[in-house]
Amino acid sequence: MKKLMIAAATAAIGAGAFAATSLDAQVYDVSLTVKSTACKEIKYTKTIATLEGEDYSDVKGEKIAVRKQGTTKIAGVIWGCDCETIADPAWRTYNNGTTVGGYLFWNVGADNVFNIFSTTFGWAAFNRIDTGDKAEGVWLLRNWDADNTVALLGAGFGKVSGTTCRTILSSMSGNFAGFLLAGSEAGGCKFCGESDCTAWQVCPCTAAYYDTDLTAAYGSWKIKYNKSASQKLRKTGRLSKSFKFSKKTADAETLVTRIEAAAAAGALSSDDDDELWPVEEEGEQFGEYVDAADVAVAAYTTATVDGADMEPEEYEGDNDVVNALLFLTSCGDAS
Repeated sequence: MKKLMIAAATAAIGAGAFAATSLDAQVYDVSLTVKSTACKEIKYTKTIATLEGEDYSDVKGEKIAVRKQGTTKIAGVIWGCDCETIADPAWRTYNNGTTVGGYLFWNVGADNVFNIFSTTFGWAAFNRIDTGDKAEGVWLLRNWDADNTVALLGAGFGKVSGTTCRTILSSMSGNFAGFLLAGSEAGGCKFCGESDCTAWQVCPCTAAYYDTDLTAAYGSWKIKYNKSASQKLRKTGRLSKSFKFSKKTADAETLVTRIEAAAAAGALSSDDDDELWPVEEEGEQFGEYVDAADVAVAAYTTATVDGADMEPEEYEGDNDVVNALLFLTSCGDAS
C-alpha cells in the first residue's frame, strides 16, 4: 500500500516540469577528498602508557585503539532552478509546490546521508572576478548533529558562464579545513563501532580546552555543473530520475524519492521566499498528513522511517573555534 502511495504521488510530477516555465533546471556535483584519521589498534608504547597513567611493564604487548592518519570522502548534490540554485543553496519548491530543489551530503562508502534538519551549506563569498567569467568562493559546510558533527570551511576559484538568471557555475575547486567528530559516521565508517578511539591533548599543563572528540579534517574539493543531469531534470522535474546515485548511496536516492513524493502529495509548503518548510497543522511542525504521513516524515529526516530523529541533538562545543564553525551562519553572523 505504501509503495502504491509513493508511486501515485511521484507520478503526479509530469514530464517537462521545468521546461514548461522560464526556469532553468541546474544540478551540481560536490566532492570532497578528506584527509583525516581512522581508528586502528596498535601496541602500547612507552609514551602511550605514560599518557594513560599506566606502568609500561604492565601493558607491554597489549593493544589500544588510537587514531592514525587516513582518507575518506564526502559527496553531495545541489539542485533546483536558475543560478539561485548554486548561489543560495536552499530547500525550495517549484511549480505550485509539486517539484522540489535542495541539497544533500553523504559519507561516501558509509551510505550515510547527513540529516537535512542539521545540515547547512552556504557561501561567505561568491564573486565574479578578473574578466568576469572567473569566480572565487568561500563556503561553510556544517552539520551540528551530535551523531555526525562536521564543520568545514573551504575556498577556491572557478569559472562561470552566462550573465542572466541562467548563469552557470561551470566548475570551482580549492581546499578546505575543519573537523569531523571521531566515533561517528563522519569518518566514512572508519570510526564505526570505535567510540573509544583514544586521543590526548598535546600539553597536560594548560587550562585551555581542546576537544579530543573532534578529529582534524582537510583536503581538496570540487563543485561541477552536471550538464546531463540538468537536462534530464528539465524534462522529469525529479532528481531521482535525473541524477545517477551509486549503489553505495542508496539511502540518499531513497530520501530524494520520498521528498519528491511528499511534494507531489501536497505534504510540503513554501514560505514567501520559496524556502521549503513542513506544512503546519494546529501549531505542530508535523501534523496529520492525509495519505502522505510516512512519506513526509521520512522526507524530512533520514531515508529510514522507523526510529528517525527529526530534530537531532546538537553537538555542544566548549571551545570558541568549535562554536564559531558550528554555529555561525553562512554569511558570518552569529546565530
